[in-house]
Amino acid sequence: MSQNLNEIVQNDPVRGMIWGPSGSGKTTAAGRMAEFEEFRPIYFLDWDRRITSLQATIDPKLWEFIHSDPYRDNAIPGEAFTQMVAKLERVAGEGYKTIVLDSMTFMMIGAMNRILGLANRPSNSVPQLQDYNALKSLVVDFITRLCSRQFNVIITCHEDTNKDEVTGRMFKAIDLVGKLSNTMPGYFNEFWHAEVIQLTGGGQQFMLRTRSDVTYASRTSYKLESVEPSHLIWSKIVAQRKATAARLQATPGITKLLNNK
Repeated sequence: MSQNLNEIVQNDPVRGMIWGPSGSGKTTAAGRMAEFEEFRPIYFLDWDRRITSLQATIDPKLWEFIHSDPYRDNAIPGEAFTQMVAKLERVAGEGYKTIVLDSMTFMMIGAMNRILGLANRPSNSVPQLQDYNALKSLVVDFITRLCSRQFNVIITCHEDTNKDEVTGRMFKAIDLVGKLSNTMPGYFNEFWHAEVIQLTGGGQQFMLRTRSDVTYASRTSYKLESVEPSHLIWSKIVAQRKATAARLQATPGITKLLNNK
């Protein structure tokens, strides 16, 4: 049976990509989801080894809702990527509501090691064109399967500076291989750029850009400000999702009342 838009919005998990420079609060933004029962428990695929940064920003009472495993090759090139794929097959049955891949930039290195390992080449060898083609296929397959599951998905990516070959204009882009930086955001309903602003007195605040400007590409499916404080964004999303659920619950009763008249 087909669904109306109200039902689709309510049942659609949050699938978000957060990109930005190192230290801009990407991991923190994902970790703050633990403040809300709707998103927890959370499992981190920890490629960056940065999850410990959450101890400075997340209430210790919430730590029990955040679990992770480190993913780095220890003995065999590509072993971490293989372990991550195997974990994906188990994680849905382990009760997690949210999966965080932190970060996809480092995961790409592990995926390339897997490609080179399958070709019996050392991980420090120079990848060839066919290796990059295989890498893109491997990553797209994993992300497709990850985003097809009925849990929330957050992926972080680092930032790169590129140059338009036609105009010569410098612009910011996701630090991914080739055309993946253009196509990968299409898998996500939230695409945010992480930024830091300096406050009067020397402090700083993590921000998330949800709508594009001339420098940074971003978009959202929620009613959010163009730039939102990182610590407030999830409360707004939860409130909007609850409002949608309330409308959905009210609709059948209204329909039945009208049919009885």
